[in-house]
Amino acid sequence: MKTICFTNTGYRYRLGSQVFRSLSLTLSEGHIYGLLGENGVGKSTLMKLAAGVLIPTAGSVTIEGLNASRREESAMAKL
Repeated sequence: MKTICFTNTGYRYRLGSQVFRSLSLTLSEGHIYGLLGENGVGKSTLMKLAAGVLIPTAGSVTIEGLNASRREESAMAKL
């Protein structure tokens, strides 16, 4: 089953704004997920972490066990 996993993921912008701290979440194939929240709460940051555009400052983000921040071709094809 295809999954995207956030494991104890944290992200902090350079100016010190903490967006996530110890976020653990598994998104599985065949399910529909909604991402809701006010402006500035980290929705786009979460998607950028999943796509490997941003690198977590703590923990990890994996796509079927492959590190998303390495942007390996096989992981990006599954995304």
